[in-house]
Amino acid sequence: MEELDCLELMKQNTSYVAEEKTWYTSLLFKENPDSLETNLPAARAVLYKIEDSAIKEGKVDVLNKAYQEMIDGGFAEKVPPEEIDIERGQGHYLQCHPVYKENRATMKCRVVMNAAAKSKGGKSLNQYLHQGPCYLEDFIQILLRFRLYFYCFCSDISSMFLRIKLIHGKDYLRFLWRGCNKKIPPEVWRMISVTFGIVTSPFQSIYIVKRHAELFEQLYSLANKVIENSLYMDDVASGTFEKSVAIQTVEEIYKLLLEANMKSHKYSSNNVEVLSTIPPECKNPEPTVKILGVQWNTIEDCLNFNFTEKMDKDKMDTKRTFLQQAARVFDPCGLIAPITATVKILFQQVWLLKMTWDDVLPAEIQTKWNKWKEEICSISDMEIQ
Repeated sequence: MEELDCLELMKQNTSYVAEEKTWYTSLLFKENPDSLETNLPAARAVLYKIEDSAIKEGKVDVLNKAYQEMIDGGFAEKVPPEEIDIERGQGHYLQCHPVYKENRATMKCRVVMNAAAKSKGGKSLNQYLHQGPCYLEDFIQILLRFRLYFYCFCSDISSMFLRIKLIHGKDYLRFLWRGCNKKIPPEVWRMISVTFGIVTSPFQSIYIVKRHAELFEQLYSLANKVIENSLYMDDVASGTFEKSVAIQTVEEIYKLLLEANMKSHKYSSNNVEVLSTIPPECKNPEPTVKILGVQWNTIEDCLNFNFTEKMDKDKMDTKRTFLQQAARVFDPCGLIAPITATVKILFQQVWLLKMTWDDVLPAEIQTKWNKWKEEICSISDMEIQ
């Protein structure tokens, strides 16, 4: 019943402005937010904490860049001075947490709005909102269909959530920021787009992308079919049996999403001609890419696995680190099930020992575990057609 109510509310609060090539929606409240605390003290305390951490760890520039990109992209706006003062039920301040991703050359940061944090009143913003029905396709079916085609392609939608604008509810997505400049008071900002961290956002985003494809079905019929069956969150993975159809489908997907002010990028294919209509800057230059978490070698057109960097080989493990490393092995289609089954059996043995999470593994278990880590790393040379 709640899902039906959510769908009806979504239909009533969603619209497309063709002149702007933009979709609009609103926060979908399932109960009146009159009792929702502003949460300002907690948001301020978290701001001070992340500022101190960024300064101490030398991450100020990376953090500032992440916030500035939200502002420059038109996804957030400063709250006018005359609107800053609010009382309970009129708005809400979100606690913001940076998530850093570091590789060999660069470090990136994404700011996550924590709408699940409970305020003094005992409830979070997410508890006042509908979650919405699950519109995600079965990603295992997407992967299996993907491997059937002669001409395969994939891409993702850049900042999909943020490309959808909000009409109502923006004041419940307030946050504080001042560029880590402690000499000035925190400035009050608010998100004006569908936001990562809000419980309804995945449903709203997928709903709108699929509705957008339906709206342009006559013009982009091939793209509509792919979006309907092979979209998983912001990733698209599909293919065809004919090269000409693949070329046209990829072109339609790119043009269709531009009609929603959404830029699709990181296009990859097992045939370079399939991407002939895509701008060079929107193509993925890497020969090996990830398809829903699985590595795909586009040159050889095969799936492979590489867990070498995910395993800590030269250390004594605890029950905790054992499980952490085992969980890094992702094999949704069961292609290496004989190997993953072994570690599951080994973990059952560990569990029966009734160890605490930080107890060091017994020597016998550690020996078996080390052997398994060597085996899982050795399959990096294996290719699955």
